[in-house]
Amino acid sequence: MPTTRWARNLAQNPHAAVHLESAEQVVIVDGVVEDGETDEALGQRIVEAWNAKYGRLAL
Repeated sequence: MPTTRWARNLAQNPHAAVHLESAEQVVIVDGVVEDGETDEALGQRIVEAWNAKYGRLAL
């Protein structure tokens, strides 16, 4: 079972909308989220990008 609220919500209802944080550029993506797996290299890139933007990923 997912532990974060957003992951639990998506597990219950996979419909999602994603948008940019910028008020000057507009992009909206609307669709259905599918569970997927990444390889180790992509997972590492995701963690590095998260850490650079938000700080250390708490597990």
